[in-house]
Amino acid sequence: MLPGGPIDRLLTVAEVAERLSTSERFPRRLIEEGRITFVRLGRKVCIPESVPNDCISAGLVPPSSPVRGEQHEQAPALSHSQASLGAVPGEIPRP
Repeated sequence: MLPGGPIDRLLTVAEVAERLSTSERFPRRLIEEGRITFVRLGRKVCIPESVPNDCISAGLVPPSSPVRGEQHEQAPALSHSQASLGAVPGEIPRP
């Protein structure tokens, strides 16, 4: 919410907790620690609607799995005799 810009709908702490699938304690702690934007109206605390969405976006972690069709380097396969001796792929076998 920017001064002079469009005003977001204000959510209660309970509504923010529901949107984030947490207890009410979590958004209250974020407010107390000054980690999220909030509006104080007397004793009441409200949170602009865009704030939970921004928290979710900030916490997104991209997938770590490879893109379909991308190939990985694979360790060399062990022969049956090497595997039975406890050899490790890429290690030079001892005589």
